[in-house]
Parts: sequence; structure tokens; C-alpha cells
Amino acid sequence: MLTDFLKKKTKINIALPNFHNQVFLNLCFITLQENNKTVFKDNFEITLAEGCFTYSIWSTERDRRYITKHDMETTINLYSKHNIHINYIFDNNYISKQDLNDKFSNIMLEIAHRDGNGIYLKSDILFEYIKNKYPMYKLIKIADKNDFDKKNILISDKYNNSLRKNDIKFKENAYITLNPLCPSDCRHYDNHRKYLEQEQINYYGLSNVYICPLKREFNFYDLKNNKNFISEEKLKDYIKAGFHNFRIDFPSIEKCTDINYGIYDTIESYIYYLIKPEYKNEIRHLIIKKFAGKKNG
Repeated sequence: MLTDFLKKKTKINIALPNFHNQVFLNLCFITLQENNKTVFKDNFEITLAEGCFTYSIWSTERDRRYITKHDMETTINLYSKHNIHINYIFDNNYISKQDLNDKFSNIMLEIAHRDGNGIYLKSDILFEYIKNKYPMYKLIKIADKNDFDKKNILISDKYNNSLRKNDIKFKENAYITLNPLCPSDCRHYDNHRKYLEQEQINYYGLSNVYICPLKREFNFYDLKNNKNFISEEKLKDYIKAGFHNFRIDFPSIEKCTDINYGIYDTIESYIYYLIKPEYKNEIRHLIIKKFAGKKNG
């Protein structure tokens, strides 16, 4: 069993997704970790929450909701109170030097410019800009195969289960996505990403968002059929190989229009990766009950 293998081993860092829109769910699991750590898999620890406030042109996140500076400060401070670091996701590679002046994105950087917080990013222009202007951030390159020798990298989910683990030079500083929605061999993947990156800068309007031709409803257990899904057993192999940092993904509607992957599937993904088998049903019931109470309240 994975829990037996991990006893007295290195801490496994888990990042929760969508830190703003899923703040209630994330804090449910973070407070559970603080108050009842025994239900968590041995040495697994939530240490990060990641995502992006959804008006940044440096990201591919999209949302209709208005976000104030106060909203952003409140969200960042909530995680900070629980000693959870934030990693922004700036995954837009179509950034020009002019785009570096984006006011909203710079406000985001100012608010979370603290030791321990980091940024996943693609653009070399943006990398140099943040390194010089906001030096406290840990910068983590969203890697392609030419970046596997860099110190801090996020391994794109398209490489899961196909890369040779020894090709990664600094495994302890690599971040691995566990449960991607899209299969690595999807022929629409690159066109979808390209559209989202360009659309975020131009912002023509939500009515023009790319419609994935594979639109359908997913549940968490559908994802297990993807070649690049990391199961509990495969996760054990990654840990044995020296990887310590893992990300639970939330494939949001903003990213994958007309593909439905809801909050209860996200709960299931957290339980699958974080909770010991003997406590899964109990914790599932507890969390769903909290959500029902939130809706009724």
C-alpha cells in the first residue's frame, strides 16, 4: 500500500487548485488537515493553493465575475493565516513587452509578493520581468522537453507517464499534475491552448470562446482512463523516483467550454489523493454535508 511505503519518508507536498473560486472547499480540507491529520495519507501535506484571479491577461483563466482588490487581498490572507503558500498560474505564452504593463496583473503580484509564494509561467518575457521587479516570488517554468534540466519546473500533464523520470535533473523541484482532464494524445489540445492564450489578450468576449469538439460530461473516475492520469500506484512510482511536489487539477468550465466537471468530482479527486482508504467514506460524507449546509445557509 502507498501509505505503508511512505512511512518515515520525505514529505509529499500537495497543491490544491483554483484558490479563489474554490476557497470554501480548499479551506475545508486545509482545516481538516490542521484538526484531524490522522485521516490524511502518511506524509502527505497540503502546502500550496494555486490558480489565478480571472481577469489577468497573463493567464488563460476566464470568468464573468468582477473581482476587487479587496477580494484578492482577502483570499490571499485567508491562505496565509493557515500557512499555505500561493502559486499563481501565468500560462499565457503570447505576452508582449506592452502586456507587462497590465494593471490588474501587477496588482495581483503586489498583493501576494511574500516569501514562499510562487508563479508557474511560460513566457520568457514575463519570467525576466517578474524576476527583476518582484524578486520574492519563486519562479517555476512550465516546461517543455528543452527545460527538463532547469531547477524549478512544472511538468505539463501531456508528459505524464510517458517521460523518462531520469530525464528530469532536479526531481525534488519539479511539480507534477496528477489528474488532467485532457488526454495527452488529444489532437485538439494544442489548438485549444493557443486559442485561449490569444483570446485572453484580445478579450473579444465570452461568446467567442473555443468550443471543444469533444464536449461532454466527465466525472473524476472517467479521467482514470487517460494515459496521463497518475493513479495511486503510479504516484508511488513517482515518489520512489524522487518527486515530492504534486498538483491536483480542476479543469474549470472557463478552460474547457462545454465540458462539465463539477465541484463534487473535485471533492472526489481530493479524497482519492489525500485521504487514507479507511476514512474516505467518512470524509466524503463530512465535506458534502458542509456544502449542503453552505447552500441552505
